[in-house]
Amino acid sequence: MGKEAPRPLTAMEILRKGVKLFWRSCKSMLSTLLIILVLSCLSCYRTWSVVAPSASGVLRKLRILGIQDSGTDTIDGIFRGLRTDLRQIGRAVIVGSLISYLLYSFIVIAIIYTVAMVGKGRKVALKDLAVRTRRTWMGVMATSLFVCFLTSGYLSFCVFLLSAVGFFGGVSAASLALIAAVAILEFLLFLYLSMLWSQAVVVSVMEEGRSGLDALGRAAERVRGRKGLGFRVNSLLFLAVALVQTLISTAVTLLSLPNLISPIIFSLVYLLVIVLIQAVNVVFYYECQENQEDAATMKENLAYTRALREEP
Repeated sequence: MGKEAPRPLTAMEILRKGVKLFWRSCKSMLSTLLIILVLSCLSCYRTWSVVAPSASGVLRKLRILGIQDSGTDTIDGIFRGLRTDLRQIGRAVIVGSLISYLLYSFIVIAIIYTVAMVGKGRKVALKDLAVRTRRTWMGVMATSLFVCFLTSGYLSFCVFLLSAVGFFGGVSAASLALIAAVAILEFLLFLYLSMLWSQAVVVSVMEEGRSGLDALGRAAERVRGRKGLGFRVNSLLFLAVALVQTLISTAVTLLSLPNLISPIIFSLVYLLVIVLIQAVNVVFYYECQENQEDAATMKENLAYTRALREEP
């Protein structure tokens, strides 16, 4: 008698398993995340050290321009200085943004790969993580950028649609009810789409060579037959994250912590939330993978049985 196939996980079971992986993975990825966070802080400090003096110079030159008796040569020199300061600010912001985006991609790779290996019962060495990062960082950046464009486009469409409904409907109870209904539908659709987009990022890390549209297409194949489950998982995850962030924000506000401590706490909470989200995404990824493997096995068994029946 064949071995009975395991029962598919429910949305709550996937969330619970993701939380367990979250706790088991934190210790393994602690050193890596600390290194990346230190580099990120150094990058932010470097950007601020360039932007702050240049911004002060811009404000000072703008005040000088308000002086009526300034000569033409003085004004020309001020405008040249303004262009120089603005150029430095723009260059520092662009470079800082690219470095921050690169480090964020490294964090995502470290979290997803570490959680996946811990889930399989394997130890994650820093060398293995470095190799995985070297092989997949470009694909992860491309997929994340693609997902960012999709998210921005969808949110812009949502705002445009709500604005159109409000403009043509006017100020009335029926118009407000319609706007609320459209907003709820847009939010539910976003929960579904974000589930698919997050799986594309997981695919870029776990399956080398897949990025952008290719990763998105692969993610759509993975979640086939599990779209409803993915929507329920994403909805539960959103509620859990919102609850945790609300409790932390309330606690920090009530405790009246110093201004220097509060940003550090919020940064750590944000990082832990990212780990939790990616842990749940990895669990759902493997659940979809097992579903596809079970379906392929059943298909092969059915074809084999049919072939036996057709034999004379």
